Amino acid sequence: MWKNGVLCLFICLLVSCKARHAAPRSVVKPLSEVDASQKNRAYDVGLRVLSACNSSRFQPFKPGEATDQLCQNLTAERLTRTCQKYRAKYGTFKGLRLVEVIEYPKSGLLVYRYKASYQKNQTLKELRVTMDGTRATALETRNWTDDFTP
Repeated sequence: MWKNGVLCLFICLLVSCKARHAAPRSVVKPLSEVDASQKNRAYDVGLRVLSACNSSRFQPFKPGEATDQLCQNLTAERLTRTCQKYRAKYGTFKGLRLVEVIEYPKSGLLVYRYKASYQKNQTLKELRVTMDGTRATALETRNWTDDFTP
């Protein structure tokens, strides 16, 4: 009887330790495989927001350009406060350079990672533009790191 119990425990242990191969949550997509029009749209969105820091003129997104949530969160007042901090710390915005595109296969979202250059070159900044088709769903800035961390 106890042999059956030990055998049952051994089988349960063996089954529970079986390695599972999960699909990757995100995949680096080669820049050559990214749709050029979507790549340009993401660049335009990022450039539009960061250029507003230099000119202090922000033109709000239209519903076809960004999701409703992004349109509500990215107000002129909020952008002005952020731009004032960035201008004081990094100087004027110079330009963007696309470094990589991260794809989330399950949701179809693409995250465009740009290096943003500023007048003061003390810190590399990253701008992430998340796109769902042709609409921007999120914008995020952070310090640049070579490895992608969601």
